[in-house]
Amino acid sequence: MDEFITDSIIKSQKVLSQSGCIGQNKDVILTIISVKILSSKKHKMISSPNPEILKQIVTAKMPFGKYTGRLVCDLPVSYLEWFKRKGGFPKGKLGLQLDTVYEIKLNGLDEIIFELKRRYGTIAK
Repeated sequence: MDEFITDSIIKSQKVLSQSGCIGQNKDVILTIISVKILSSKKHKMISSPNPEILKQIVTAKMPFGKYTGRLVCDLPVSYLEWFKRKGGFPKGKLGLQLDTVYEIKLNGLDEIIFELKRRYGTIAK
């Protein structure tokens, strides 16, 4: 395994501890963070995992377009796929949020979003 990936996985484990996402979903969340690290290496979006991104995807609202005002995590996969077909997600924080949600939903890991929404108070506990 290359040194970047090894270092990134170690950083991801620290991120899990900081974000409070531990327990039975730990391995699933670690996988998602690792996917983001690998895609960030490919797309040069970020240099290390950011625990805040997990909170942002369940608290930030879409600022424009057909789904203005909807939580980023609640955007339909078809809309995220449309973005990908039209040249990709916007650059910056919103693009990273959209890409993270896309990867989670694409891999059938919606339970992560449910847990994050419960944890950060965007659904009833």
